[in-house]
Amino acid sequence: MVSILRIYYVANTYYDLCFYMAQILNNAGKRVAVEDVSDGSLLTELIPDMDGQEIWTYKGVDYVRGELCDCDVYDIVITNCDIYYLINRLVKDKAGAEASYDARPVIVYNSDLGKHDVSNMCSIAKCNPVNVIVRDVISDNMGISYIKKKIQHMCDRSEELSECITYYVSNMDIIDYRYRIDMEYEGYTQFDNLSWGYGKMITGLMTDITGYDRKELWHAFRHAREGKIIENSSVG
Repeated sequence: MVSILRIYYVANTYYDLCFYMAQILNNAGKRVAVEDVSDGSLLTELIPDMDGQEIWTYKGVDYVRGELCDCDVYDIVITNCDIYYLINRLVKDKAGAEASYDARPVIVYNSDLGKHDVSNMCSIAKCNPVNVIVRDVISDNMGISYIKKKIQHMCDRSEELSECITYYVSNMDIIDYRYRIDMEYEGYTQFDNLSWGYGKMITGLMTDITGYDRKELWHAFRHAREGKIIENSSVG
């Protein structure tokens, strides 16, 4: 029986962060499966050559179109991974009975700080601790204190609720932003010039939610940035 860490990734639009996290974990020697149940399979649409396939291994990571997949390989992939990402769905997942999960999934919420977006995130935090990602911060006036103030306002100023939210903030970087936009049009290929600041934020988040060694994850980020891949698929 395999013990699997579930990470539920929630985003309104951009999915680049999920690709980066999966690739870093692959370079840390972990077997990663990503199931996309977003409306329109928005994440898997960004993978080159997937072209309607139900399951596709790309850069050592297994990607699954959750709504389309009804095959024997699905159970093999999902129940034999170390890390299981579920994209944009916070309901009971379909993974087979052979898998052993932590009591709660880890929620990673990629927020744009819009009012509706924050309100949705606060409703999730009532049931499960949430790790909130805020990107493209352009000045100290929009730092942690500013972000906390906006989110606490939407969470009815509940101290108990705000304690269930952990914040991760990265500054605006034009290369990071360009990767994000290019990915929407050209698909996911590489991130060899991703900023070191963004990398430190990602590896800090991953250290906190996985318990893996920070130095190990930082080395894995550098290797992933260089384009290195560990062939570690569950498909075989």
